Amino acid sequence: MCYNDSTHWRSAVGNEKNKNHNNIKIDIPESDKTVCQICNKSFATPAGLAGHLGAGHRIKVEDYLVKHYMSGHRPTCPICNTKTLYKRGTYSFKKYCPKHVNEARREWSKNNGYGSKTGPDAGWKRGLTKDTNDSILKQSLAITGSKNPWFGKCHSDEVIKEISRQRSNKMRLTREQYKQKKELLKNRYKIQTPYEEYSNVRQLLAVECSKCGVKEHRSMWALQLYAVCKTCAPSSIQEQVVREMVRSTGVSVQNNIRSVIPPQELDIYLPEQKFAIEYNGLYWHSEERKGKKYHLQKTLDCRKQDVQLFHIFSDEWREKQEIVESMIRQRVGKVDDKIFARKCKLKVVPRTQSKDFFNTTHISGNTRSKITFGLYYREELVMALSLRTPFHRTYRDRNLVEIARMASALNTVVVGGFSRLLKRVKSWALKEGCAGILTYADRRFGEGKVYQLSGFDYKGTTNLDYWYTDGRERFNRFGYRAQSGKTEKQVTAEAGVYKVFGCGSNIYELSL
Repeated sequence: MCYNDSTHWRSAVGNEKNKNHNNIKIDIPESDKTVCQICNKSFATPAGLAGHLGAGHRIKVEDYLVKHYMSGHRPTCPICNTKTLYKRGTYSFKKYCPKHVNEARREWSKNNGYGSKTGPDAGWKRGLTKDTNDSILKQSLAITGSKNPWFGKCHSDEVIKEISRQRSNKMRLTREQYKQKKELLKNRYKIQTPYEEYSNVRQLLAVECSKCGVKEHRSMWALQLYAVCKTCAPSSIQEQVVREMVRSTGVSVQNNIRSVIPPQELDIYLPEQKFAIEYNGLYWHSEERKGKKYHLQKTLDCRKQDVQLFHIFSDEWREKQEIVESMIRQRVGKVDDKIFARKCKLKVVPRTQSKDFFNTTHISGNTRSKITFGLYYREELVMALSLRTPFHRTYRDRNLVEIARMASALNTVVVGGFSRLLKRVKSWALKEGCAGILTYADRRFGEGKVYQLSGFDYKGTTNLDYWYTDGRERFNRFGYRAQSGKTEKQVTAEAGVYKVFGCGSNIYELSL
């Protein structure tokens, strides 16, 4: 089936073996995918050619394909005759416009025996099964065995334990369990709310501190997570551990200071370094307790006083304490090793080594990348920088490459390390035809001054980043997207999780 009477491109609509039936595939010889048809220049990869087209000829890949392989005729929707979208990296255009794509899919499904010809009254809505309905049988056979995306997969033991733990957090205690909890907690709090008025673990209960007698309201959930009385212990136990770690470096430390950004309090303040640290327990710093912009506002208030504020979430300190300690030591100038970049060898880092290095040195762990450059001192990797294609289409269309991760070995400063790595990145990016370099600086940890000093231009800030939390751990927000018939808010309410916000990121660009 051709696209229309005047074109001869191969359409996948008539090919039942091809599941992607809404695409118009362009037949391009493999050799042409790395050779520019305008200037006959060759490249190592198709991505290199794409970058060259944007930077060298100021032409989009889709327009290039239309001109040289489609006789100048761009595909249009057969229903409304509007131009269709190009599928980046696939050498194909959509057959239909976004407005009519669902209509086309329904028609294809009907013609190929899927669903029901009556539309809304599909077989499964009438209580039919694959034993009584040919359409449902055909669909079930199409995804059996290895064709099923879940074939051979199951939850890991860790996931099963986590599911069990989260379910137990949402359980309503029995009268006997409630009595046992009161007995276990009596050394810290006396629970005064009777069982008859208790409903669930998130309900605020009337409690009295066993030490000082102060009365307040705490949930059973918070009490089980070892909530402490603010009168008896102004700082949490974990916060005190962080403070002692900072004090052990030999710097001057002040506790719970309100004079820097009154009336707000800073947990840990280093006056000589103009540096402050906030320990953010996930339960007390969720959106319900602190609001959306609490962390960002504190950061901005500190910046006005020329103070750098460093935020630590409780799960980061619990699970990545060595990384957090190293980050703090670097910022206060109390690291164990100082290495000069000129004494290092610069090499491409193997993928497996890059993964292990970032998982043990970067607060966000490893992420997928195109290539990683590293500095080796006496054959040991001491600093690395990885690159990737930007997630946002705006930056991809401008043919930018993004710095995905950058980190040095724990408790190590590589003097001049970023400058030397950046010089190599520029050379690589120009060879690949990139128009510039993009990077982000998480404002929870700093403003990204190293990028400004290296010639990057400040381009603004991102929206506030956020996660979901059960009070102990943070979960990626994409795991709680809206589902069929349920909003994101309803999904998270059923899961018993709350939003916790970061500070967003500064955006920097370096034009090539």
